[in-house]
Amino acid sequence: MIMVGEVIFQNTSPRILRFTFYALLLLGSLTPLYEINRSVYRTYEYYFVPKETDCSCDVPLRVTHLEQGGAPELEHPDTLVADEIRTLQYMDDKLSKNFIANVRQSLYYRYISSR
Repeated sequence: MIMVGEVIFQNTSPRILRFTFYALLLLGSLTPLYEINRSVYRTYEYYFVPKETDCSCDVPLRVTHLEQGGAPELEHPDTLVADEIRTLQYMDDKLSKNFIANVRQSLYYRYISSR
C-alpha cells in the first residue's frame, strides 16, 4: 500500500507506472462494487418481489459430497443465504476435505491452544 501511494503521489515516478497502478486500482475496485450490487439486488428481490409459493416443503437430502462451484446466484435462488447443506457430518469426498479437518490432530490444538 505504501509503495503504491509513493508511486502515485510522487511526481518523479514514471508516467507509465502511475497509469498502470491507476488501471490496477480501478480493476480492483470493481469486485467490491459487484458484490455490493449483488447484495442489494438479492435483498431487494427477496423482500419486495413476490414469489410463487409452492407448499411442497422439500426435505433436505443427506449431502455426501460438494459439487464444483458455480454462480452463487444460481445455486440458491430466492434466498439470502446459501443454507442448502445443513451439516458437514456426512461429507466423504475429496473436495469437501479441503474444508473439513480433524482439529484435535492439529499442531495448534495440541500445543498452542491448550496453554
